[in-house]
Amino acid sequence: METNPVKIAADAAKELGLDKLAPTVYRDVLQPAAKETGKNLLVVAKAVGIAISPLKVTVWGYEQASSYLLTRVTAKLASKPANEIRTPDPLVAGPVIMGMAFASEAPHLREMYANLLATAMYSPSASKAHPSFATAIQQLSPGEALILKAISKIGPEFEYQVGNAIAMAYGGNQLDADQIGAVEKYWRNFCNECGTSDPVLADAYRNNLVRLGILTERYAIIADPFSGVKGLRAEQGFTLTEYGKLFIEICVRGISPDHASEVCEP
Repeated sequence: METNPVKIAADAAKELGLDKLAPTVYRDVLQPAAKETGKNLLVVAKAVGIAISPLKVTVWGYEQASSYLLTRVTAKLASKPANEIRTPDPLVAGPVIMGMAFASEAPHLREMYANLLATAMYSPSASKAHPSFATAIQQLSPGEALILKAISKIGPEFEYQVGNAIAMAYGGNQLDADQIGAVEKYWRNFCNECGTSDPVLADAYRNNLVRLGILTERYAIIADPFSGVKGLRAEQGFTLTEYGKLFIEICVRGISPDHASEVCEP
């Protein structure tokens, strides 16, 4: 049985496709593991190599990402004056290209990156392309992209639709469990209509969109002449923040030929 950790580490590096690198690159990590686990390291290295190999196809390199962006951005800017097309701010373009490497299988996220880059390359709109939008896209799932696309089609009325998940409060200022549940049910139903039916994921999407500053939770006690003698109504819901509205405008709706916004289809 081979017990030489140096040899085992070298063989494990071959299984991982790292054997062409200088030995010092993997020696400090694999040799200590070889000392502890012996030949099991080879078995694990082979399994890891097999498991990671599909990513060689699904993760885009610079040429693939740039080819997609070049064609999509050209199409989006096709009707704009050529003298208004500029080099994008590297603070925007750099994260866009990096993020594209992992979005090859997520068409809606790819489209968001293309919208953002097109905005950054068009002089009249370039100032709206906030650098944080690229990192926000990186933290979205395909399901959340579908939700934001649906919100963009609803438009500004979205904040009122969510706000209409209303619970009545007579003589108090707290929403009870059933009332809070009504708001959660509204959100889950909305997510289901967007194509994301898992309630656990729906709650995670809501929390993430709030965390990113795209949505904000709203809770208010307001006067309502139709809510009875006490005249109070409790509202809880979710609305787009100003940041979220700009994100929707730039990354989801994108640039249209008539200088207005439109929902772009991937």
